[in-house]
Amino acid sequence: MAPLQEIDSIRLKERNSVLKKIICVVLMFSLTVFFSCGASASELKSDKTIKELSEHKLLCEVLRYLYLWYLDEADIESAVKISKMEFQVRSLPVNLDQGDNSQFGEIFIPVWQISLTLKKSDYKIEESEKEIKSNGFKIVRVSRIRDENRQSLKSVSLNKNVEEIKEYLTKTRNQAIEFADQKFIERAKKVFRAEIIQLAKAKGLKLTEEENVINVSLLSPVGNELWVFWESGKLLVKFSCDTDISNPAIWDDEKVMFNVYDAYSQVVISLEEAAGSNNFMTRGQIGRALYNCIVLGKRIKLTPTPSII
Repeated sequence: MAPLQEIDSIRLKERNSVLKKIICVVLMFSLTVFFSCGASASELKSDKTIKELSEHKLLCEVLRYLYLWYLDEADIESAVKISKMEFQVRSLPVNLDQGDNSQFGEIFIPVWQISLTLKKSDYKIEESEKEIKSNGFKIVRVSRIRDENRQSLKSVSLNKNVEEIKEYLTKTRNQAIEFADQKFIERAKKVFRAEIIQLAKAKGLKLTEEENVINVSLLSPVGNELWVFWESGKLLVKFSCDTDISNPAIWDDEKVMFNVYDAYSQVVISLEEAAGSNNFMTRGQIGRALYNCIVLGKRIKLTPTPSII
């Protein structure tokens, strides 16, 4: 072989060797990304959180909840153009207290860039030793977040037929989201009544023995909140907790949190008008809450007795 040909042959072998190394590195990187962001079928079966959050019924109820409380016209317009809806489901590692066996998970919907954090409570209230166990996963947070900004954890990607989702939601329209039972309502009314008395004092309103009317929103199978609109005071009250809000023990032990919004004075067009404050709702949020309370909700009469006025 001529000297120049021999040099070219050596260079070619070196280039091929370098190319093979680059390909190996790329393949290793690709596999690393796959196993850090994706999960195998066996992992799906072994992870009980992912398995439960992947159930068709739960995913449909999550969509119904979003439809009632979060989605807008632009979201619906983007969804009607697709035949398959992707859900990315994963467990969330959380440091819990000893004896707390609660589970946390996330459902991410790429088409809307919406992330939902869900919790299935399983713990005891120390003061009363009452067991708190959710009857399923409940949504504790909803946020808009870009996919690339999410923490890199193993997840399972599910693609659901949009027509099948529509069919389920249509068939269960009148039964999936129900009113709380009467026993729960009676417990909650005591809390509502007590809060209305305090709110009336703060607003300088004089309560009489005449009936006071509240409108209570429906309960979602995956929700952990209850909205109440007090007609006389024009106030919206959001009752929430980190577990199943229909559990009577939560109300008995005063574990329910509440936020009060004046539907007249605490409303803005954009939350940018009140940046840094959690004391305002947008006009759109107020309208949605009123629709869910007054139109879809239940009207309840509260009659304060002389002893509590």
